Amino acid sequence: MALENVDLVIAQLRAGGTDEAYAAPAAPRAESLTKADVAARFWELLEQGRLNSPCDKLYRRDRIVSLFPTDMRCGEDLKFNMDYLTRIQNVCLIDANGYNYFMPEGKVRAERDVYSCMKYAESVRDFLADTLPARQYENRWRVFCYRNICGDVKTIACNKSFGVARELIKEYVEDQRVKPILSSDVQIPARFRIVGWLLRHRMVISVILCMRAVGRRKAHFTGAPEYG
Repeated sequence: MALENVDLVIAQLRAGGTDEAYAAPAAPRAESLTKADVAARFWELLEQGRLNSPCDKLYRRDRIVSLFPTDMRCGEDLKFNMDYLTRIQNVCLIDANGYNYFMPEGKVRAERDVYSCMKYAESVRDFLADTLPARQYENRWRVFCYRNICGDVKTIACNKSFGVARELIKEYVEDQRVKPILSSDVQIPARFRIVGWLLRHRMVISVILCMRAVGRRKAHFTGAPEYG
């Protein structure tokens, strides 16, 4: 694929708790994909961290019609990328680390809310629906949402005061889009299923106590709480 036909270049994001220097390969390998290819390999690419951050990507300025949403607490970068991908055709993957993302050990980005969670989740579904039939993505999308909802709730419970956590988690419980997802008959680990059951039954205080107990136990064995 000629470079002039490429709408998006996706490198790799090197993330971790180190700020040591990184030397990029002299001749990184490149792989050409169409938008349909990205949709077909979406979950693989997402799990590899290739679709989330904007820091390891090159965009065409004339394809950008909207900026980062300023009303989201998290997931705004994923939503931006999904909106961009719906408007382009050709993508180039390269195996060089395009950005070194350094976060000090033990630090966590604790801002979560149901509005942001569902907004970026819906942008994922919109992108996939633009290319694939529902049967090819709907079940996996529900698993994606289920895990993110439970992960958000855990992060809120472990990092916010009890009162703030209770109010934020109540928003998940009361959102009409959340209950059908948590009621889905999808294959998901038991720890998520338990949190989902508590949320479906509006047991907000139990969720907070459960998540904090898990956080303390992990801190006892690992030296630091495991969030997210």
